[in-house]
Amino acid sequence: MALMSKKSSHQEQPHRIGRRPLDALLEELRTGDVAVRRRAAGGLADWPEAVEALCAWLPEEPDGVTRERIFSALQLMDGEAVVGGLIPLLRVDDPSLRNGAVDVLGVHAEALAPHVDDLLSDPDPDVRIMTLEIMAVLKDPRVIQWLVGVIRTDDHVNVLAVAVDHIARCGDRSAVTPLRALRRRRGDVQYLKFAIGQALSAVQER
Repeated sequence: MALMSKKSSHQEQPHRIGRRPLDALLEELRTGDVAVRRRAAGGLADWPEAVEALCAWLPEEPDGVTRERIFSALQLMDGEAVVGGLIPLLRVDDPSLRNGAVDVLGVHAEALAPHVDDLLSDPDPDVRIMTLEIMAVLKDPRVIQWLVGVIRTDDHVNVLAVAVDHIARCGDRSAVTPLRALRRRRGDVQYLKFAIGQALSAVQER
């Protein structure tokens, strides 16, 4: 369906006023010099149909300003399409790409919700941590369940520390027993033990 929609939009391009043609902008983004690519990235913000192409181009783009403009454009586009295109960037080595993807996914956090279970099971602890950070802005009743699930099953101390921190800020009394169990299991890590104590105090006061 998405391909059909994109084709239909492409057929209408000559009749759209105030925007440069999509194909021309994409060609400039892929082949132009830095100034041309920056201008094209800004122009593509007016084309929701460009989501897939913009996400695919990000790992190829060497210019930081052009990347920033692409990320800014993606913030304005359809959440589901953007999420599907940016999740793979959580696994790349380039920190600027990962951080940019996290920022945009935070804007589209509601569209990320269907992917949270898979992301929290990712073998890369950095992906799990980034998912937890995005969840901080997610308005979903399952957030507490996800956080509790992490402290019950994950064993990476950095992942656990982030989850405990979020529980301290938004958790409720349902987290008390899992927090105590985690303290028994990983109380040997002093900073984690301290964070658990802080979280227990916070949730028990609510």
